[in-house]
Amino acid sequence: MCGDVLGAAVEGWEPQRLAVAFPQGLSRFQQTDRGFGCYTDDSQMAIALARCLVDSGGRCYAVAAARAYATEFELHRGYGGTAYKVLQELRREGADPERVATIGSKHIPGGSFGNGGAMRIAPLGLVYRHAPPSVVREAVAEALRCTHVHPTAVDGALVVALAVGYLSTRQPGPGPVAVPAPSDLEAAGGLGGNAAQGSGQGQGGEGVATAAGLLEHLLAHAELLQTPGMRAKLETLRQALSSATTLKAASQPWSAYLPSPGWAAEMALHNALAEPFQIRADDAAAVALQALCCHWACPEDAIVAAVHFGGDTDTIAAITGAMAGALHGTRWLPQAWVSNLENGKAGRDEVLQLAAKLAELDTTTA
Repeated sequence: MCGDVLGAAVEGWEPQRLAVAFPQGLSRFQQTDRGFGCYTDDSQMAIALARCLVDSGGRCYAVAAARAYATEFELHRGYGGTAYKVLQELRREGADPERVATIGSKHIPGGSFGNGGAMRIAPLGLVYRHAPPSVVREAVAEALRCTHVHPTAVDGALVVALAVGYLSTRQPGPGPVAVPAPSDLEAAGGLGGNAAQGSGQGQGGEGVATAAGLLEHLLAHAELLQTPGMRAKLETLRQALSSATTLKAASQPWSAYLPSPGWAAEMALHNALAEPFQIRADDAAAVALQALCCHWACPEDAIVAAVHFGGDTDTIAAITGAMAGALHGTRWLPQAWVSNLENGKAGRDEVLQLAAKLAELDTTTA
């Protein structure tokens, strides 16, 4: 929720515009049309999925999930056009099995490849944290059935769900993580952009191996991915981590880091992984993983970096925040974020109570 709210006010902005407008780093909530501290459809759909999982005792069924999304749906949260049509129809006509089985491809032949599934899937990843990856994949497909049936959408959501499950059972480990400088990326295969040369400044790369473990885990189950694009992005990120130079230390201010070669290296890697607006689910999952891995020991920095990538800022920061929370818990959250989250119906306190119930669930079988 915090990542979602932080990124919501600058959705669609380019990285250069963000750096000029927020030279100290965008680290405080901004006013939006929804109101100060109010979340978007990203969080609302995650809340709906969490309610569905709690109500069903930790199982995910397509019809129940569709009903939950339709019940929670509020137009002012910023839903995209196709999601709006789907949820309006489900609310108006009902979520019966036949409708849920076909509505995902009704408005877009073949289904949407967008990031709307990846942005909401974290609760499922937590509940299925000890389940075999093949079981997780089945559950992910059920959770996305009514809106995202395209293989790219399912793959992106599956990667996020597997990452959340893995991270929720691990300790963070020490040290910052980094990626190769742009010159190194170019030497490795032309992945660098036109960013400045040189490596970033930091305090050692002890976290590299820890973050790389997450990528190894995801790639170990690549046979479950239906698209070569998602696999290729994970491999690109793994290779970048394997030859990493140190980037931002938690103590380094963003005012010094944004104009540095280290940030240029991060943007070069981002550009190798995704389009500027990361609407594709595989793009969104990959760059959210990048933000987490490059700022492994400082989850606040990971979310700020996710926003400063530009593009679909609320979604990328929401996914990054979900993974950072799975790894680090909530004690690191800045008080200025927590205290300013909306707190009415389905707000901060209610969602924290829902999350506690969610964490008690542990589904291991289909």
